[in-house]
Amino acid sequence: MKKNMYFMLTMTFILSVNLFANPAAIDFNKLSKDSKLKELSNDFLEVYNSICFPDYMHKDEKSDDLLVANNLFEYLSKKTKTNYDDQLLKLLAMRCLYNFDEITQDQMKETFNFLEEKYSKKAEHHWIYGNYLASTGLSIKGKNELEKYLNMKKNRVNESFLNDYSYSQFLCATPLKAYYTLTNGGSIPEENIANQNLLNILKQNIKESSWSETYEVKDVWKISDLDSDNFNYLYSTMLGVSLPVKGHWNLKFMPINSKAPAMINLGIRDFTLNDLPLGISILFLIYPESIYTDDTEESLKKSLNIIKTETVKIDNKNFTKYTYEDLSKYNDDRQGALGYLYTAKIMPGATFGAKCEHDIDIASIMKNSENNSKEKFFRIEPAQKRLNEAVNILILVDSCNVIANETQQLLDEIFSKTVFE
Repeated sequence: MKKNMYFMLTMTFILSVNLFANPAAIDFNKLSKDSKLKELSNDFLEVYNSICFPDYMHKDEKSDDLLVANNLFEYLSKKTKTNYDDQLLKLLAMRCLYNFDEITQDQMKETFNFLEEKYSKKAEHHWIYGNYLASTGLSIKGKNELEKYLNMKKNRVNESFLNDYSYSQFLCATPLKAYYTLTNGGSIPEENIANQNLLNILKQNIKESSWSETYEVKDVWKISDLDSDNFNYLYSTMLGVSLPVKGHWNLKFMPINSKAPAMINLGIRDFTLNDLPLGISILFLIYPESIYTDDTEESLKKSLNIIKTETVKIDNKNFTKYTYEDLSKYNDDRQGALGYLYTAKIMPGATFGAKCEHDIDIASIMKNSENNSKEKFFRIEPAQKRLNEAVNILILVDSCNVIANETQQLLDEIFSKTVFE
């Protein structure tokens, strides 16, 4: 059996917390009324803490505990009449046995598929299986299973689930999301969090941000993996921005410093005119309130021939949209310059940048690593917390009249996927 042991070793190396199958997913009062099953389940719960997470180096020392789990697994496998919670208990026992190579991945998947087929309206098997996937390196797939449970429960979940879901988010390299899940959006005070080890790890992986500091590009901007919508996302938790981009676009971006705004420049040549490529540019200027002056916007507006002013929504935030035109520019088949200036002041959101985080497929990165060693290490980079002040956004679009409709359609698509926090 081949496991993602490299990833498990990585997480064990970095973390002092383990993601394990959670008995809270099972209603033990609903187990079949069976004296033998009750005895075996009680024995299993007594040894559970010993085998609930991978500890292969001490497998021999835990042979008696593993035998208890195996006895429960074998009994439930042979039992002809079982209910849903019986099968959940079996999956939980299998999850513990898997930690020590006593159960295969195929067996885990087969049992999960059986539960999904027979009990498709039940949610708890997604919790147990999601934990299993996340802890074996398939963090995004595991988190997705946990989200199925969350959605099926309509977000009414207990703290045990929040703990597990938070950890799966951390394993997807989104520590801000993990923190706000663990604290239930800040509604649970830190001192009341049961899993203080996980809380401390998350806090260690979140950095405060200040406009007066000097940051490297990699500290401010990150680019996500290709999403299911065929966009990558350029995002900054520090600035509270997530913007869809495509690989063939000309993309430039700069970090923030105490004297200049952060910048994103998109050169998009997705259009044609007379069989020749035709493009537009979109410039994003992002000013923290501390270094922004009204003169910046006013001087830019004075340089444009504004023909229309209106209020529009981007990510449900109010932006002032100025349409400008200059027929002396691009005065050929392009029929003159036509562009837009969007401006807004964005206050920091309640999650301080978490909405802008994107999952990182660590398992894929490790698989494609040039390091051929069985032991591969991936260090999750700390997330920069959103600046605790207003951020002023200026978006300048340079296009032309001949592709006015196409430009607006592209902007609508980009802005429908953009997040400001």
